[in-house]
Amino acid sequence: MVILAIDWGVVLPNIFGSVFLAILIGIFIFHSQKQKRPVVYFLATLILAFLSTLLVAIAWVIFEEGSFGMQLMRSIYLTISGLQLMTMFVFLENSRNVKISARRLVTCVGLFMIQCFGLWSLVGFYNQITLYDPFNMAFWLMAKVAFNLLALFVYGVRGIRIFYSMYNYTKERKSLFALISVIILTIGYGLSFVIDILDAIQDLSGIWSILKIIADTFPILGLFVVVLVYVSDITFVYRLPFNHYFLMVSYKSGLPIFSIPFHTKGKTMELQENMFSGLMSALNTVYNTILFSKEPIDEIQSKGISLFSENGQYVSAIVASDQVSRVLYRGMRQFVMEFEERFESELKSSDNYMDHFQEGKAIFQRIFPFLIPKEK
Repeated sequence: MVILAIDWGVVLPNIFGSVFLAILIGIFIFHSQKQKRPVVYFLATLILAFLSTLLVAIAWVIFEEGSFGMQLMRSIYLTISGLQLMTMFVFLENSRNVKISARRLVTCVGLFMIQCFGLWSLVGFYNQITLYDPFNMAFWLMAKVAFNLLALFVYGVRGIRIFYSMYNYTKERKSLFALISVIILTIGYGLSFVIDILDAIQDLSGIWSILKIIADTFPILGLFVVVLVYVSDITFVYRLPFNHYFLMVSYKSGLPIFSIPFHTKGKTMELQENMFSGLMSALNTVYNTILFSKEPIDEIQSKGISLFSENGQYVSAIVASDQVSRVLYRGMRQFVMEFEERFESELKSSDNYMDHFQEGKAIFQRIFPFLIPKEK
């Protein structure tokens, strides 16, 4: 029987990391279910990070370096790490946009496919090429460079921009921690990118050994920080880094129920409830009777301002904002669903006593706790 020499310097950190991530996943699922916030892509990122760290530990316990089993496991857990970056990319994009930019999506998918090609070529040609064969080194370098570029694009290009704009808008400590976390991730993957290229050219020693430790540690540290930010307060998912001017809820006939103006930064907007609800009702009438559209208007955009409407069975809820995002879309859908469920009997009645619905403001504030109402 062959007893493998286990590299505990690799195994133990990944075991501790996977246990820590498992605990965070449990906490996150508990809070997301409690507050009815199914943050699918962020949860997928956590699960994929857990699987990749767990598989690293398993691989280094079971298989010997250079064996086919080790190469297969390495390709599996690095592919999962690439998928983790893809789900984080979608999560970040949803915080700013309703639709993902096709150009940015193609960039990410292209880098991920190059990574997979390099990794799985190593598996497919395992018996044809030796460990130090130029093709082996080329496939490995291709996979590593593509993976690091994907990480730099997700965290360095998109992550830093998004969290910087969030911190610049809010000046909140959580936003600052999130920004610091993606900077740490960017430094780690940036060093890894440089080291992988230089290591393919010459043997690295001295200061490069220390930098390699930093390159291996910073991505794990940065991921833990950003995860802790969201797990400590799951409502941070709905932190939107731009102005929201007001919410107006009205019957689908156009009769206003209530409105909430919000504190904004730099710009203000005055809402005339009856005029605005009448305008939206008239626009929907035009679409229905003249343009024969069966669906109500859900978004109106102009330069610098957007109106987003979520329509239920009885009411329409409209938000005026600098920008509409997928996060806002999901939150508004949840609000209308809970509002109609809470006030179903009142909405079905024929009286126009609007004080019934004032509790609906609390529903909105629970879903969007960062939007601060302004005194009328």
